[in-house]
Amino acid sequence: MSTNKPSVFPIWLRSLMLLAVIASLGATTWFASNSAPLSQAKDIHRGQMLTTRALLFQDADGGRVIIKDADDESTVAVLTTGQDGFMRSVMRGLARQRLASGHDDSVPFELTSWQSGYLSLNDPVTGRFIELTAFGPDNAKAFARLLQNQES
Repeated sequence: MSTNKPSVFPIWLRSLMLLAVIASLGATTWFASNSAPLSQAKDIHRGQMLTTRALLFQDADGGRVIIKDADDESTVAVLTTGQDGFMRSVMRGLARQRLASGHDDSVPFELTSWQSGYLSLNDPVTGRFIELTAFGPDNAKAFARLLQNQES
């Protein structure tokens, strides 16, 4: 006694759902392969670049982080433990990504201020680009002070 139960979804509906899945996967693949990485994309909202500074971040004893200007190796700032948590966590994440890709901290990061007021940090080694203003004005100011007192 076998009972032939009809399918919950008719064959035409199952075919249509399969076609929709295949189309969305194809569109996603096409857009991913034909778009520029964020670090290379021209963002018209940022406007012109105003200032950029190449910075080296070095770990020191006692949990301190020494920030140096890459051009003249002058000390820009020294972060102590418990100070500037946002800046320390951003740099820790970027350094971890560099180490995972087999690179060291010899290539400087690029801190840039834009005409629109945006502030960004770029790692030319890994291609990672962080829009710092997205984390709020207080966090962006922590990095913005690294652009102050710079000889242009």
